[in-house]
Amino acid sequence: MKDLEAYKKELLAQGAKKIFSKTKNLTDTAFSYCGGCGHGVAHRLIMEVVEELGITQDTIGVAPVGCSVIAYEFMNIDMIQAAH
Repeated sequence: MKDLEAYKKELLAQGAKKIFSKTKNLTDTAFSYCGGCGHGVAHRLIMEVVEELGITQDTIGVAPVGCSVIAYEFMNIDMIQAAH
């Protein structure tokens, strides 16, 4: 299988248009949530809106208890963990 970056370059050279880019507000850490879980989608949507509004520097995320307590690993914003 071709290297992913080389494949992307090849597609763009053939005239393909890029229609999606990952927001800079997400880290490069792969989501570790269970398959079918909506946490990753929620993280992406929230971070896209924060970027679109231009409020990244003013945003503080709160990682709740439970499986999304690790949200700070995926978001490039200031984070704090909530207590019970």
